Amino acid sequence: MALGGPNRKGEGEKSFDERLVRLQDGSHVILISHIHDLQGQTLLIRLGYSLAPLRTCMLQFLFLLLVAIPVALLMAGVAGQPIAEKALPAGKNDSTC
Repeated sequence: MALGGPNRKGEGEKSFDERLVRLQDGSHVILISHIHDLQGQTLLIRLGYSLAPLRTCMLQFLFLLLVAIPVALLMAGVAGQPIAEKALPAGKNDSTC
């Protein structure tokens, strides 16, 4: 599978060139390219790293947060209720106003 299409002007000449690319099959990759001299020939070498594993991990983490945050807030509310009742006795109103 071809990575990134035709050469871009100045691609990989001074240092490694990094960019995000969407391939023909729809997958996203981080494309890194650099020019190398090999046996008198100048070659542009491109290497693509798939972002699919990263996206999978991000979606799993998002799902975990969507489940864990409400559970944590519920637990904090249940645990804080007795403390709040001791500190602020709302049912015992002895003041006469």
